[in-house]
Amino acid sequence: MQKRQLLPILLAIPPIVWIIIDGIVNKSLEEANVKLTNSIQKEDGSSTDTFMKVISFFYAEEVVPIILVLLFCLPLKKIPGIKLTIYTVTSLYIFAVLKMLYAQARPYQIYDVHPKACEQDFGRPSGHAMGGMTVYFCIYWLFIYNYKSTAEKQRQLRLFKIISAVVLFGLVFTIGLSRVYLGVHSFGQVLLGWSYGWLFMIFLIFYFDEKLENMIRTAWCSPAKKRHTLITSLVYLGFLIVTIVIYAAKHTSKHYPEWYTAIVIKCEDEIKGRAKTFYEAQFKETSNIAAAFGIFYGLIFLRETKADRPHYLVWYKEICRFLVYIVISGIILGIFEFAIPESESSVWINFFFLATPPYLLVGFSLIWIVSYVLSRLGLHRANGFLEIELSKKPDTKDQELEMSQDKSEAEAIEP
Repeated sequence: MQKRQLLPILLAIPPIVWIIIDGIVNKSLEEANVKLTNSIQKEDGSSTDTFMKVISFFYAEEVVPIILVLLFCLPLKKIPGIKLTIYTVTSLYIFAVLKMLYAQARPYQIYDVHPKACEQDFGRPSGHAMGGMTVYFCIYWLFIYNYKSTAEKQRQLRLFKIISAVVLFGLVFTIGLSRVYLGVHSFGQVLLGWSYGWLFMIFLIFYFDEKLENMIRTAWCSPAKKRHTLITSLVYLGFLIVTIVIYAAKHTSKHYPEWYTAIVIKCEDEIKGRAKTFYEAQFKETSNIAAAFGIFYGLIFLRETKADRPHYLVWYKEICRFLVYIVISGIILGIFEFAIPESESSVWINFFFLATPPYLLVGFSLIWIVSYVLSRLGLHRANGFLEIELSKKPDTKDQELEMSQDKSEAEAIEP
């Protein structure tokens, strides 16, 4: 067996072993966590509380979309931004499904733990631990580790990569620790989140990353647009069916009233309503996957540009480019989040008409709608134009075909 084939297997062993151990000793871990949390928590209003809440905020639902849009609209290659967005929403989908399957409440909802932040959904595994690892490790992998430089700057680049890895690893670890301190996760739930996040990263890096880039290029350049639209729709339907079946089978629990009562008592001032608790909250969270399929729909409809574009824009046009991304995405999300009230009686209405459409539209808008608006406003540049980036790197088979054609032409010219 080659080293490249053996390495992911070796790397996957520790998280798999921990997932098995967690399933055996989880009850003991939860009880031990009560003493741990109570021992590290400080009194209300302390500077430690503020610090931990700020660290936890680095993987908040308000922050992650901003990070994704920033990396997408800055003067960087667009394909890594697309991949980061797809990986992020996929991890959101996976841990939401896992939470419905494990169906374990947060420590403060069961034990004598004081919540310094009130969250009403399930706690196992920790979404902040798994999602934080996915977002920040993917940022490192896509934008830092794979960055190329000149031979003269190799030493500086190597040092930058090492420092970045240490900083991002420290951030991921501190995010997990903050969740334990705030009383919204046990350390076992955090470790389980890291384990699933690590397995997810191994799968992406060793088995899926190159395939996804080929899928992105194929969706854009393939002449069979109808076939790709149908395939994309069927795969998306498969994701929806999985979550619908799991929710329909498990959306009740004998402990549900007891856990919700603890929320009402301990989070009296921050209660968000039944529509955002436990199975309902996790079912709604799976709707994030729609953004990935919105991106693919955008790629299918995106057309190749024929116009020459400048490599750089003046500073105020760069600001306008950024504002276009923010405004279009913000309007779509804002309409569904604030202008249309949630239904407290039907989780199905919330899922199909309020949760799924905005993510689908945002994914589509980042590729197609924004591209159209930027083109109409004269704000396109060559290094920020997805069509140009895609056309610069044809598939390997196309490269081999072109090389063989060039060789044949050269041989024909020779006397």
